[in-house]
Amino acid sequence: MNNISGNIEAVFFKLGTRNVRGLRFPSRRKAVLIWLKNQNADISFLHIQYHGTEHARLEFELKQLWCDINSRFILLEAIIQDVKFYLCNIYSPNNF
Repeated sequence: MNNISGNIEAVFFKLGTRNVRGLRFPSRRKAVLIWLKNQNADISFLHIQYHGTEHARLEFELKQLWCDINSRFILLEAIIQDVKFYLCNIYSPNNF
């Protein structure tokens, strides 16, 4: 893993995020998968209750995962291309 106290190496990747619901319907699932493919993101956050496996174009290692009981936030500690990152996804509903 790279040491950030010395020279910092740039790591570029594209993040995507999307709030989705109703994925139990095949047509909705297909639409979300097409959207994800078109985004060409290296890492995507989907705010849903269920998840599946993903294709990885990056060297990615999940170290730790934190989330609240209502899944309003997710915090990941991950090693991406040999560099440590903390990625956070926060869900805030439009209506309270």
